[in-house]
Amino acid sequence: MEHDKHRERMRQRYLSGGFNSFQEHELLEMLLFYAKPRGNTNPTAHALMERFGSLKNVMEASLDELKEVDGIGEQSAILFKLVTEFTRRYAIEAYRPKGYCFRDMKEIAMFIAPKFTGLDHEQLHMMLFNNRMNLLDHCIVSDGVVNSAEAPSRYIAERAYRKKAAFVILAHNHPNGIARPSPDDVDVTEYISSALNLLGITLIEHLIIVNFGFYPMIRNQARSEGLPPPIQGVSQNGEDLLDDLYDEETGVYKFEPLFCPDSTPSFFFCHILTAKGGVMMEAKQTSGCAIALGSLNRAIRARDLLASAALFSKIIKADGKLSNQGCFYALEVPCASLKKALDLLRRAGIKGQVLPGRK
Repeated sequence: MEHDKHRERMRQRYLSGGFNSFQEHELLEMLLFYAKPRGNTNPTAHALMERFGSLKNVMEASLDELKEVDGIGEQSAILFKLVTEFTRRYAIEAYRPKGYCFRDMKEIAMFIAPKFTGLDHEQLHMMLFNNRMNLLDHCIVSDGVVNSAEAPSRYIAERAYRKKAAFVILAHNHPNGIARPSPDDVDVTEYISSALNLLGITLIEHLIIVNFGFYPMIRNQARSEGLPPPIQGVSQNGEDLLDDLYDEETGVYKFEPLFCPDSTPSFFFCHILTAKGGVMMEAKQTSGCAIALGSLNRAIRARDLLASAALFSKIIKADGKLSNQGCFYALEVPCASLKKALDLLRRAGIKGQVLPGRK
C-alpha cells in the first residue's frame, strides 16, 4: 500500500512540474513502474546507476548486462531497449534538412549521427547524392566490424551506379568513443574510393561518428597534407564552415547533440540586458536555468564535464537581437542542479554567467 502511495506521489509530481526536478535514478525508478506493477523500484534504480554510472550507459547496455542487476528481469530489460530504440528513431526523424539538399559536411554529419544512437557495435552506412548534393539514397552497408574491403565495395559500387549517384559518403561509428581511423578503416576507404572512381563516382568523405562529434577521414588527411578542405565544407565566400567545430587536440569536429530528452515547457526566456536596459540578446525558449558560456567549444567542454558528473544539460544558442553582437552559446540545466553545475564549472576553471530569466 505504501509503495502504491509513493508511485502516485511520483506521478503527481510529474503532472504538476514535469521531469525537470527528477534525478536520474528517479527517472529510472518511474520507468520501472511500467515493467513492475507492484513493489519498490527505487533500490533497483540505484543499483542500475551504481552499475552503469549514467543514463546513457544504462540505455546502451545489452540485455544480458541489464539482467545482471538485481531486480532487472527480461521484461524490464526489454523495456529499456525499447526506450533506446524509440529514442534512436525519434532522433533520426527529428533532423531532416528541407528537401534533403545538403549544403555542407556539418549538415550531413548531423543527419547521419542520430542513426547510430544506442548502438553497441559498428555499422557502416552509405549516402548517395546527385551532383547538386540532393540525397538519393541511404542504406546500411554492413552490421559489424568491416575487416575486408572487398566485401562492401562491390555492393556500394553497384548500388551507387544503379541509383545514378555522382557522390558517395560513408559513415561508421566507433562505440568505444575513439575517433581515429584504424588501419582497416583506411584500407577500406581507399579500396572503395578506387572502385567508385572506375565508375566516375566520387567518394567525398568517410565519417567516423562518436559521441557528439565526427572525424572526417578524407578531410583530415587533406588537412595533414596542407591541402584545402573538400568543397562541401566551404561556403560560397570561401569560409570554412567547420573551423569553429574543430578540436585541434583530438582532430574531431564537435557539434551540439541532436536529441535531448524533452521536458515540460515552462516558458522561461533567457535574456541579457544592455547597459541602457534594452535586450541585447535573447535565447530560445528553455525549460530550465541557463548558464551563458560564450563560444560553442566552451559550451561543449562544460556539457561534457557535467555529463561526467551525471548532470544532464543541453546546449542552447542565443541569436543576436537589437545589436550586431552575433550569438553566444549557453547550457540549459535543471534548476535543481544549477548550484552543483556552477560549482563544477568553477572548479574546472570554466567561466559562465547565469542568465536572468522571466516567465
